[in-house]
Amino acid sequence: MKIDSSEISVIIQGPIVHRSYNYGRQSITQAAVNSVRLLLPDAEIIVSTWAGEEPPSPLIDLFLENPDPGAQKASPESLANNVNRQIVSTVAGLKQATRKYCLKLRTDIVLKSIDFIETYSSDKFSRTNYSLFERRIVSNNLTSRNPVRYYQATPFFNWKLLFHISDHVHFGLKQDMLLLWDLPLQTKSEAEYFVERVHPERFRLNEEARLAPEQYIAVNCFKKSFDIDLIDYADWDAEKEKESEALLRSNFIFLEDQKFSIAFPKYHSKHESRFESIRYNRADAHATPTSKISPLPTKGRVSKVSVVMPVHNSWPYFENCVESILSQSYTNFELVLVNDHSTQFELLAYLEKLAASDSRVRVIDSKEKGANKARKLGISSAEGDYLLVMDSDDLLDHDAIQMLVSSAEKYNSDVVVFGFEVFDTLSENIVCSYTPHINKELRWYRADKAKNVTSITAGFNHTFWVHFFRRGAMDVSTLSLNLKYYEELPAIASLYSDSNIFSFVCAPLYRYRVGQSGQLTSAWSDVDREKKLKDLAHAIKICIENSPAHSPAQNFIRQKAFGIIVAEIGHSEGTDRFSQSESYELIKDAARSALGAPKTWLLKAEKKRLLYLLALSNLNRKNFGRALNLYRRIHGFVYHMAMGILTLIGHR
Repeated sequence: MKIDSSEISVIIQGPIVHRSYNYGRQSITQAAVNSVRLLLPDAEIIVSTWAGEEPPSPLIDLFLENPDPGAQKASPESLANNVNRQIVSTVAGLKQATRKYCLKLRTDIVLKSIDFIETYSSDKFSRTNYSLFERRIVSNNLTSRNPVRYYQATPFFNWKLLFHISDHVHFGLKQDMLLLWDLPLQTKSEAEYFVERVHPERFRLNEEARLAPEQYIAVNCFKKSFDIDLIDYADWDAEKEKESEALLRSNFIFLEDQKFSIAFPKYHSKHESRFESIRYNRADAHATPTSKISPLPTKGRVSKVSVVMPVHNSWPYFENCVESILSQSYTNFELVLVNDHSTQFELLAYLEKLAASDSRVRVIDSKEKGANKARKLGISSAEGDYLLVMDSDDLLDHDAIQMLVSSAEKYNSDVVVFGFEVFDTLSENIVCSYTPHINKELRWYRADKAKNVTSITAGFNHTFWVHFFRRGAMDVSTLSLNLKYYEELPAIASLYSDSNIFSFVCAPLYRYRVGQSGQLTSAWSDVDREKKLKDLAHAIKICIENSPAHSPAQNFIRQKAFGIIVAEIGHSEGTDRFSQSESYELIKDAARSALGAPKTWLLKAEKKRLLYLLALSNLNRKNFGRALNLYRRIHGFVYHMAMGILTLIGHR
């Protein structure tokens, strides 16, 4: 059974959230609406909120202003209980829905994929005596507490939470969704149940209600057909646990974060990882309380990857490049080859052969010249859940895509940054190898929010081919700039505006070719240094102008700019020659703009180190590289290099 987006009504419920999404120009609720329209283009979008709110986007089909029932709060110290608000706004939207299926989404959640539809469509679970719905509803599992795991993971509580389902995202038939959400509102006495009572010993929720909001929804839903008697949130006995297990497993499919892909700014990725062990998931194998409960499916839809590659006269290296992709251990991918006006007969013949012989390969001819224009066309044409953009003369490790998909799905990340190695074309020897330098905070999780990783990524390579990203995360309009050098910098910076979580694979998965003039790989003598410096200044200016102040995108470019500028000074063979360059003033202005900080930050020690580094660079480029590596080891590279370069351009 295939479900088309035209059969779906999406109810985005709750208060309009005006905070910016990832420090960008759109609010969180605007991002939520835009994500639904992108992924479900023909769906009916209903925003259900409170009276007095303004429509967040012109892309919605119906805007509902409901009377606000208010939050239940027993005292200023208590957490606000918003279960009534959820019920009112959700039910109002469901009743106005005109499609067969409904997706319920909070106004502070951005949809990242529609894998859950495939899971729902392929669900073969047979109805049991405990089934309430016509078909099981798909729910995310962020707060879907597995009582067995909860008890094992938190022995100091010595309790099991029953009937505790996530209330963030649900998908199912309209009549099933109404059955779940059309509930009586929580009374004041229920909301203030523990004001005059003692909380269960050694176990206390940070609220005064009789039931947690998640429990209130599940218990009152099941009460429509079953005799449920849960005294309070910590009430437990063996019979009740058996009943909770049977009802939850018979009526819900609990999807892990990577399969019900959502961006939820309220919850940090570390918070999600910390509670991963106590959730329900599709592969739960623990004993169920009744033989009538069938095992849940263990395998859902496999994420598809699009490898996008602009191709321009890169023969004879192109054939090995393609083979390194087609032989990947991960099999669900497409290779999108964009022919950028190639003239080599062998290459054109090979492209024609690939298109005819391998269904995984698509060949597109670009009407406009230029690698960036070809990348834009390829990214826009990609059909995968994740994208990897490569050069057509480089190589990919055999397990690269598998490792990248695993990282993206484990951490529900929008961008995966990974390592690379540089190899010489003639000798095939590895010249050097680089991997992301993970700080102490990231060594366990290997993932964090965009705003927290800029110092790591800014000190790393800024090219396309060390970034594996979710479709839709990059603003392709940034690929329209007419730059020969640093053309990728605005596009990579845009990832920080539209992405939430970054994860890292600290292994060299990409092999970058040097030593010969090819498609995008040139010998040092081929570089127009003056043009490169002008393009760098322009790229920095565009990045700063297009990113909001103090956003992850601007923090990234501020830190990144200085590392690049210092490298360019080295390649210009020192400060004397660089200061005579026509681009000197452009770079100086760009550097000051990127820093955006007072000169009082300057440190004498850093000035001395930087000048020593630049003095070495006057000797030869090899010594500059050695000095640069030594400098990185001696001190924190990005921050202190920024201080030094400002000293230099300020003539202090």
